[in-house]
Amino acid sequence: LRHNPGSAMSPGEFHSRHRRLLERLYRGTPAEDWGLTLEGFAAAVYASWHKHGAESDAEQYTGALRLRDLALAAACAQGLDPAWRQFFEELRGPLRAAGRALAGERGEELADGLFGELYQERERLASFAGRSSLAGWLRAVLYQTFIDQVRAEKKQVSLEEREEAGEVAVAPPGPD
Repeated sequence: LRHNPGSAMSPGEFHSRHRRLLERLYRGTPAEDWGLTLEGFAAAVYASWHKHGAESDAEQYTGALRLRDLALAAACAQGLDPAWRQFFEELRGPLRAAGRALAGERGEELADGLFGELYQERERLASFAGRSSLAGWLRAVLYQTFIDQVRAEKKQVSLEEREEAGEVAVAPPGPD
């Protein structure tokens, strides 16, 4: 493995070294409208670059990011109300539709529950790296949440219920 000094760069060094780039990218998003500062935006860009692109040039890496979505997720992760309003307005309908396609009426409840979880556990949104759309990332999180729920429900079903449903075959007890 070759050593890359860029991968050991601190957030402050990244911000200092790429200040002009970060300012230009920040101005290209509505981050300020949501209350996200340049420093908050720079931290989100750094986190994405550090995790996924530290081996590449920062300008090249950021050119492939969904910066608006990254800024929105970062602003929500900081608990900024204007960002949460935008997040909810923009993404609730599509996420509920994805939930319905996945699990019928239960899917809408699943989507609404995910919004609640993200609001309560904002650090989860901070893990969004901007390499895909925020809507696509949310659908993936929704699908994983659904799978986790189905697995949990299956574990809660008794062996007798599973046998009656034909899911398992239980051998008769052997001689003692």
